Amino acid sequence: MLNQLLTTKEAAELLNVPPYKILRAIHKQVLPAQKKGWFWIINLEDLMAAKDKITRPAEPDEAER
Repeated sequence: MLNQLLTTKEAAELLNVPPYKILRAIHKQVLPAQKKGWFWIINLEDLMAAKDKITRPAEPDEAER
């Protein structure tokens, strides 16, 4: 079975979150992704594995407390 690949926009729509949350998860290395030109490509299985970490409310950083 082939893995389904998604853009950040498609991933955001699937999780019902803004695209910046997907990008933040990629940059924090919570969500594995590959850069293809201007786009980040995300495997659907990886997205589902990181779903809880992406959709939960953000915890304040030490500096923000």
